[in-house]
Amino acid sequence: MYDDDGRVTAVHVEREPEWTPDQVALVLGVTGFEQMLGPHGQPMDEATSPDADPSNPRGSHKYEAGKLTVTPEGAFVRLPIVDFAEKATKDAEDLWRKAAGENANPHGFMWPVEKVTRQ
Repeated sequence: MYDDDGRVTAVHVEREPEWTPDQVALVLGVTGFEQMLGPHGQPMDEATSPDADPSNPRGSHKYEAGKLTVTPEGAFVRLPIVDFAEKATKDAEDLWRKAAGENANPHGFMWPVEKVTRQ
């Protein structure tokens, strides 16, 4: 709005929402689901349920760790997956600990990992 001299006296702003209600619901749902997962990627209420207890004869399910892999001989085995970024972090921590001494305090240290092209 303007006054008689052409100066702005009021401004009305209508903002367009950045997210639709459906998008908000989706993000909240995914966030809630992710919060239920343990470090292994399984829902904690299922992973800690008596139904998952291997010693429970009436249990409904069990967990097996590792990636199911076929050996050259044709056998099925479960093998760990190597997280090479995490391995680089742990290797750097080990090198630092050797250089700094076993009594050095690494609490609070973070080891950023960078993806570097091989030469």
